[in-house]
Amino acid sequence: MTPGQTIPSAGVTLAPMFEAYRTRLVNRQRKAQTVYNFTRAIIPLQAWLESEGIAPEDLTEENLYAYLAGSPFAKGTKHQHAAQVRAAYRYAHRKGTIAADPLVDFERPPAPDPEPKAIPVEELRRMHGECTTWKQDLLWHLLVYTGLRRDEIRRLCWDADAENRIDLAARTITVVGKGDKRRVVPIHPALHAHLERVNDVHMHSVDRVGAVLWTSQSAGGSGGIYSSGPAFEKIKTAFAPDHGFHAFRRTVASSLRRNKVDGSTVDRLMGWAAVGIRAKYYEDITADDLRDAMNRLYAGEGL
Repeated sequence: MTPGQTIPSAGVTLAPMFEAYRTRLVNRQRKAQTVYNFTRAIIPLQAWLESEGIAPEDLTEENLYAYLAGSPFAKGTKHQHAAQVRAAYRYAHRKGTIAADPLVDFERPPAPDPEPKAIPVEELRRMHGECTTWKQDLLWHLLVYTGLRRDEIRRLCWDADAENRIDLAARTITVVGKGDKRRVVPIHPALHAHLERVNDVHMHSVDRVGAVLWTSQSAGGSGGIYSSGPAFEKIKTAFAPDHGFHAFRRTVASSLRRNKVDGSTVDRLMGWAAVGIRAKYYEDITADDLRDAMNRLYAGEGL
């Protein structure tokens, strides 16, 4: 198994020592996001350990270095996952589940660089000119006109019953993002026009499962959603080798603020937690408010 390969979490049973730490988080009433982050970090590691024939109790420092080195996860994700794994083993040692903590001297991968800067519109246009395939062109449009996270885009489907889906008729994108939080993002007019073209040309070109950006390399060659590995990253690298996925989120949020969209509405579009009591409980942001805000994206900026 490829280190860090995405493993569906539904139905996965954690090894006892990992489940014990997750139970501790729940019993101590840690935030749901904290429990989710731990589970998300442990599931792919556990699957890799099983594929290597290594029991969780027998993990070594060298094993974890090898796992992270071969993982396709971004630098920040590796940094966070390593912290979750180290915490679970420290707890297991304190409770006597394992005789010694194998990660006592483990050093996490370095933290990511500071927050990326917004990408200038001129650079976005240049990137578009570098797109040579329909997948690159589609990913560019999704990154530039939605502000969706990498994984939210990767899991987008045409299917009406999918968690992450595009509804051209309603002009909306529905995603379930971090912490299983659901949000509905209006489709920008420029993106809607492009999606209609893609839907007409490519939707029926392979027997797939409704994925918007699909790979034909799945089991049986039937096509489907990309894993979170290098193949999906390669689509972006073709036109933006020097910019991570998060830089596009920063770009969208920056353009919205430049075009006088209030902070609470930006938070809702981007899937960020509301800041303050007023934003959490007293501000009523409607679907029309969100659509008006999205239509202001890059207004007067030539994109």
